[in-house]
Amino acid sequence: MTPVEQPLLGTFTLGSFFRYVKPRCSPHLHWLEGRTSQFYEKVRHLFPTESSFRNFTRQEHGLYLALHYPDGLPDRLADIGDWIITWFALDDLCTNGSAVGDESIYPTMREAVLGHATDTPFDIITPIANTIKSKMPPPQWDRFVDLMNDMISGFAAEDEIRTGRARQDIPTYVKARSGSGGMYWSYLLCEYALAIDASPYATLELEEAVDAAVWNSIYLNDIISYRKEVLLGRDPCNYVGLYMRETGADLQEAVTHVHGLALRTERRILELQTAADPAARAAIAAVVDQMVGTVAWQFASPRYIGEGRWSGMTEGTWRLYADRTVVTS
Repeated sequence: MTPVEQPLLGTFTLGSFFRYVKPRCSPHLHWLEGRTSQFYEKVRHLFPTESSFRNFTRQEHGLYLALHYPDGLPDRLADIGDWIITWFALDDLCTNGSAVGDESIYPTMREAVLGHATDTPFDIITPIANTIKSKMPPPQWDRFVDLMNDMISGFAAEDEIRTGRARQDIPTYVKARSGSGGMYWSYLLCEYALAIDASPYATLELEEAVDAAVWNSIYLNDIISYRKEVLLGRDPCNYVGLYMRETGADLQEAVTHVHGLALRTERRILELQTAADPAARAAIAAVVDQMVGTVAWQFASPRYIGEGRWSGMTEGTWRLYADRTVVTS
């Protein structure tokens, strides 16, 4: 079928995702693409079919690293790449794979984060965790483990929502999503990528800046992924879908509302960067790079946009087809 023949599932118009910042890309992009391609075989066992594995390998994870950590050191980016790819695969397993509803999976994940998992589907995580730990100062590692455990708790909380054991409403979703998205630890890896430790500033401006960036990423992802997650996957864990359900808003009204929330977070993080202690500004600047890179990658990767090639636009009319999202002026 051509895109015209595919069913049109929804449409809305939207302004620019960001008003003041633009994505940057690492000069090591080509090397990162090769490095991530080599690593894919190590996560093959996490996919139920060859087709699902091949779809995963098309998601441009090398570009993810290049856009999220544009100034990252190559050896650090290699570690982050191994970690990120593994957790993307585990996220798929927990949101729409065989692990949905299986509470026994989460203690094993926690052991893996600490570098203790052996003889499990997650023993692949152990050596990566130990490598990252060996390069992190202890305070930074402790922060990292805490944030990873928050994500695993978020996985479990979203599982409760998906299976109907918890309320399907915005407050319940917000509480679960702040952890489940994995954004907090991935923003901490901005420091790791630069070989700096911002732990002394983790409770000052940097903490609020990361909060703003995390929620910017969540709001915008829930717009980008609405077609995949809600229209096709019937996933209740999406802010746009929940806002429509709770307020009676139509898709256009819901998207406009969520987009407005995202623009507020962009403005706030830039205010914080200007006012921050000079020693914390490098970490906040890296957080801004990742915040923008997150969106750029989500458009470039078929993980959310679907089949075909992205037009390069975020501003204009969005048409949601069964197999893709198309944005035109």
